[in-house]
Amino acid sequence: MFDKMQKSLLIGLGALVLTKEKTEDVIKDLIKKGEISRDQGMNFLEELGSKAGEEKDRINKILNKRIENIMEKLGTPTRNDIEKMERKLQILEERIEELEEKTQE
Repeated sequence: MFDKMQKSLLIGLGALVLTKEKTEDVIKDLIKKGEISRDQGMNFLEELGSKAGEEKDRINKILNKRIENIMEKLGTPTRNDIEKMERKLQILEERIEELEEKTQE
């Protein structure tokens, strides 16, 4: 399932790169034809880049949430779960050492 999501994401990124290149070409053509100024073209590309970044962040949040839901349904422990277990294990090990020291006295 992760492989399918990864492939879909790569296809989307590929399309985004092509779209960006095509958009840049269109803006360059418009500048050459004098239909827009260089500043207008650069501002448009900057705004487009900013919006693309925001959209990328939004998509990443959605994907991360879906992955978390899948992992939860599968019963996969989270990093936080593992850290909690490690702390509990450390406490138990310390208590065992204390008990062993007491029994040796």
